[in-house]
Amino acid sequence: FIDEKYVTVRLDALPGAPTHLARVTLRGDAGRPPTLARDAVYQIGDAFNRLAQDARVAAVVLTGEGSVAFLAGQDLRQLYDEVHDAAAAHVIARDAQRIFDSIEAFPRPVIGVVNGVALGGGHELLTCAHYRIAVRSPRVRVGQPEIDLGIIPGFAGTQRLTRLLIDRLGIERGLLEALEMILNGRHYEVDEAQALGLIDEVVDGNALQRAGALAIGYARGSERPLAAALEARRLVREAWRRPVELPKGLLAGDARPPIVVHTFHG
Repeated sequence: FIDEKYVTVRLDALPGAPTHLARVTLRGDAGRPPTLARDAVYQIGDAFNRLAQDARVAAVVLTGEGSVAFLAGQDLRQLYDEVHDAAAAHVIARDAQRIFDSIEAFPRPVIGVVNGVALGGGHELLTCAHYRIAVRSPRVRVGQPEIDLGIIPGFAGTQRLTRLLIDRLGIERGLLEALEMILNGRHYEVDEAQALGLIDEVVDGNALQRAGALAIGYARGSERPLAAALEARRLVREAWRRPVELPKGLLAGDARPPIVVHTFHG
């Protein structure tokens, strides 16, 4: 269906249903683990735009090639070579935010299958998926380590991640967990990510097979997780248009927000 440098897409017929499952596979350059090179961002966006217009597609699986990474984050070589001022950084961030938002708004279920690390921009992309399945493996880690480079997440991670955690854990704990992830930069193992709601399901076997089984059930109208996840994301996207009202004094004893303001705006 699609075979680009950084993205491949295949369509598989779903047994017992007149529809197909699309598998979007992220791949790296010259055998490297998948990363978010600039062209990769646009190829991902083009793939989802074409799939949105294809009535045969009942659901989409988004995964990484191989067993090392779902998506290992920004292509740092390209970042250092091509981004020399704020204007260039803003273009990349704005385009990635637009494309990622279109994935989150995809009209059919998007299932993220995590086979390795999902870090930085890779984790920001993963949070756009409506349902996320991970293999139980020490290879699987998620996180926002941008702080180690002296920056913060730029592809809506400060917004979507925070709101997902608030929806799952409540305002106080959700906000604190988001601050911890963004400002600490550490990697979260699979069980901890599931406890926070960043992973919906952990499997010991083949995660792609599990995603396929969920898609078959969804297409037949007999499997609820995907339908529920898609509707839940639609509802929270509507709610996210309104500002989150924080309780007075919520972060009064936390020194981190002033540090962030001073570091990035001072």
